[in-house]
Order: sequence, then C-alpha cells, then structure tokens
Amino acid sequence: MTRSAKLFVIAAASLGILAGCGGGESASTSNPVMTGNPQEVKIAGSNYKFEVTQGELKAGQPVKLTLEGKAGVHGYKITDSSINETVKSDEVKTVTWTPEKSGEYFVVCSVPCGSGHSSMQAKIVVK
Repeated sequence: MTRSAKLFVIAAASLGILAGCGGGESASTSNPVMTGNPQEVKIAGSNYKFEVTQGELKAGQPVKLTLEGKAGVHGYKITDSSINETVKSDEVKTVTWTPEKSGEYFVVCSVPCGSGHSSMQAKIVVK
C-alpha cells in the first residue's frame, strides 16, 4: 500500500470515529418525554447579558430550557451541568435539563463574544 493510500485510510478512519462521537453535549441534553407541566426557564442572550425568566424550580424535576438569541452568537453554559449550547441571533433552541440538587446555577457565555464577555452571566435558582 502506498503512503498516500495509508494516509487516506487513516484520515477516513479518524473521520468515522469523530462522526460516531457526535456532539457530546447534545446527547446529554436530549428531550425526554415529560408528563404534566414541566418547569420552564427562558434565557435570552444579547450583547454581554443574559436575561432569565423562571418560576420556582425543584431539584430532581425536568426543566424545559428555551434559549433565545437576541443579538450575536453566544454559548449558553450552565455551571455544574452538561448544558452548553451555542445559539445565534434570531435562533431559538429548546433543551431539557434536570438539576440534581438545589442551589444556585449560573448561565455563562462559553463563546468569546467581545469586551463584555467575561461579565456575561445570569443566575438560576433551584429549590
């Protein structure tokens, strides 16, 4: 087998392995079937801020997260969880998250978005 053929086989195998891994986080944020009225949180991201609208959240119960991009591209990462979704302007994504324990969780931007990036965070309270 020639050197270029070997490189092609290695590259194809590497791509196959990477494709099989998928998006990692997306698998953990899949939408399970929920019964009754799920808890809901809406998070809107714009230039250097997140706005969180939430009711009372209870630990151990699924939460429907609606992530809305108002301006720019932002990463919606929730501390102490596997949630980390990228949302563009005028895009809305919905994911399900089950907070395991009560306390404060923070939404932080995981996509560098400019000079105010480091201060871009909001709080979610779980009882």
